[in-house]
Amino acid sequence: MCLLLTLHEKPNDYAVLLDFHEDVVVLDSAEEAKEMEFYQIKSKESGNWTITQLLKCPKGKGDKPGLSICGKMYANKLAFPNVTRSLSFVTNAKFKVHLNGAHKEAEVDEFEVKQLAKEIGEDYAVAVRKEHQLTALEDVPTHFRSEALPHRGHQEQAQGRFMAFLEKQKPEGKFAVGVAFRAIASVIARKTGEEKKLGNRSDLLLLKAITRVEFSEMLTMILKSAEPERWTEINVALLAEGYPYGSVRQWHGSWIKYETQQMDAANIPVQRVKEAAGSVAAAIGQEQPAFTLRQLIDDGVPRVRQLVGSAHAFDDNYLTAALLYHCHEEKQLSPAAP
Repeated sequence: MCLLLTLHEKPNDYAVLLDFHEDVVVLDSAEEAKEMEFYQIKSKESGNWTITQLLKCPKGKGDKPGLSICGKMYANKLAFPNVTRSLSFVTNAKFKVHLNGAHKEAEVDEFEVKQLAKEIGEDYAVAVRKEHQLTALEDVPTHFRSEALPHRGHQEQAQGRFMAFLEKQKPEGKFAVGVAFRAIASVIARKTGEEKKLGNRSDLLLLKAITRVEFSEMLTMILKSAEPERWTEINVALLAEGYPYGSVRQWHGSWIKYETQQMDAANIPVQRVKEAAGSVAAAIGQEQPAFTLRQLIDDGVPRVRQLVGSAHAFDDNYLTAALLYHCHEEKQLSPAAP
């Protein structure tokens, strides 16, 4: 999430691949990538990282050892030799290393391989060459960085960063930050865990990546949800018909969640809700244009649930919010609703 926000603050195009070849890969373009940045991400509960730990090879299958952290990083350069821009190791812990110009090891927040003391850098190169059975290593910027995200509680800090980003975009906005954050986080988590076989580049971008265009659409929906008039129309009509404040508040939270999730074309269950709620809203608009909101919800939500099917576990609050959302888009809801 923090990486996406950082990339989005810049004007350049990007696509972030999640758990594909590496934990995170940043492409410089979703259309025709010419550069790739690889990020390996590991957390550590206590202590510092050392070069010895970073170069330690775990047990592999049979007699062959596995690749070390540094060996895995360099494997990306070997797999994509002409487009690899940089290799990065990102963690929550600091590093204890011997750098050029220092008399001994010291604790640092970040460093590059080229900054290592001469003998340490040589040991690094020998170890990585041995892992890949190479006679030499090609030059590629290799970074090791500690982020200020604790092993526990990182979600809260990321959510704070997300809120600051939204407030910068729309200082006067009133955001349901938690709901919006969880909606985007769920997209990240689902794409990270996606294991379907990818047939082509379009599948890759749809199922395993978040592009600048896609993230822009999500943020646009969240920023729109902060515009009071969008929800005020619905809120006024619902309260006028006697719905309790607690129910209306739950529907508002689900509205924001749905508004963001329905932008994710690869989220098939939510797309099914979108199709069902949209068709029911349009049908009711044609069949019963004089329906009150209570009649619309009582009649429409069961119809949406029937179309969605029992295989997908969406609660009534979510389906109600989806129906209200599409009825609003159909211009069926207004403060003057009876």
